[in-house]
Amino acid sequence: MSVYLHDIPLPEALARLESALADAGQYGKAIAQYHKALQINPYYPKAYNNLGFALVKQGKVEESIAQFLKALQLDPGDYETLSNLGVALIMQNRHEEAIEYLSEAVALNPNFAKAHNNLGVALNRQGRTQEAIEHYSSALQLDPEFAEAYNNLGVALANQGRFEEAIQQFSAALKIYPGYENARRNLEKSLTDKDAQQSQK
Repeated sequence: MSVYLHDIPLPEALARLESALADAGQYGKAIAQYHKALQINPYYPKAYNNLGFALVKQGKVEESIAQFLKALQLDPGDYETLSNLGVALIMQNRHEEAIEYLSEAVALNPNFAKAHNNLGVALNRQGRTQEAIEHYSSALQLDPEFAEAYNNLGVALANQGRFEEAIQQFSAALKIYPGYENARRNLEKSLTDKDAQQSQK
């Protein structure tokens, strides 16, 4: 049985790093550079944050969590790092912990659309679908061009059997990003599920 597919976008600073290191092989070099920077200045929280991201891209999620925590020891109010840590915890299916950090990120910066989206993902995976919908909606109010949030809102609505509304969200995601494969698959599934739902009436 197919399932609907969530997406967790990269924070802007990390997206810039990904762009600069488009070749996946460059992440190893980035990690080495961050380690050197931290040897010179071990009190630079953004370096720990970016090191954590580079480790995530290499699949070293547990190591990345340690770096995000070091960054937060130096700067507990860095809402971007809190959100990044939440994403890493989601990747390990540690959703309750993720909700804690992501809720803190949203409390520190209620206008941080990506944190709302990521919190929605963690909540939805814990079965707290209505709360997830509220955070996806907040993300979209803050950033109406946020394709991943449309997709994730569609997933939550589909999980509630609200396929017509889900179809609208997946279509909106595809309008923003026509090559969005997960949204396309989710749209196809929601159309099929809507037909199946109607045939049972």
